[in-house]
Amino acid sequence: MKIKVGKFLIESLDDKTIQILIEKRNRIIWEGNISDIEITFYHPEKTISRVPSMILVLPVEHLSVNIVSRHDNGEINNLYEYLVSHGSVVNLHSIFTAGAVSHSTIRKEAEINKAKLKAKRVIEKENKKEEAKKEREIKRQIRAEKAKIDLANRRRRAGCKEMKEEKYTCTVCHTVWYSNDMDKIKNIHNALTLSNYSVNHMKDISRCPKCGSRASSHKTVTYWVDKKGNCVDREE
Repeated sequence: MKIKVGKFLIESLDDKTIQILIEKRNRIIWEGNISDIEITFYHPEKTISRVPSMILVLPVEHLSVNIVSRHDNGEINNLYEYLVSHGSVVNLHSIFTAGAVSHSTIRKEAEINKAKLKAKRVIEKENKKEEAKKEREIKRQIRAEKAKIDLANRRRRAGCKEMKEEKYTCTVCHTVWYSNDMDKIKNIHNALTLSNYSVNHMKDISRCPKCGSRASSHKTVTYWVDKKGNCVDREE
């Protein structure tokens, strides 16, 4: 298909692609899919301007091309039928205003919806940034509070001797007892002595002294003792 209308030469490159150029300047103003063309106005007979015309909207920032010819011999009608039969969109929302055509195109509506979606995504992105900022601030405050507590502990424990004990809790009768390094040393000493007396006095540290059960849990308890022997802090 090759049609000359007014100053335009419209030529089909294949069944899906079309090329529109200004014939005198031999300058291509658009080339693309026929289905991307939107026909916003079509009149095969004389209109207000007394000439047949058709307005095409192309997907290049809503570029409008006014196909008009004072000496039309059916070329505009042929072009219209070809475009429609090959997928061009006919926009029924076109209206006349003061003798001109006001374009309220389907693509323009799509662009508006796209802009709204983009604005929504921008807002959501900003909200996520704000939430991340608040979360970082909360973490920073937690770290600052922890650092303050650690500093207070270090000052309180300065010059103190650190001691550790094992705290046992019987899971049967809930009795609590403690064991330190001295108990371990005594067991080792009794084991090395190899006498009946010493072996009989070996102590099972994990056995409950009240009910004799070995079912117990334990945790390490740390003490900080000053030079006078006073416990200034405890942590378990």
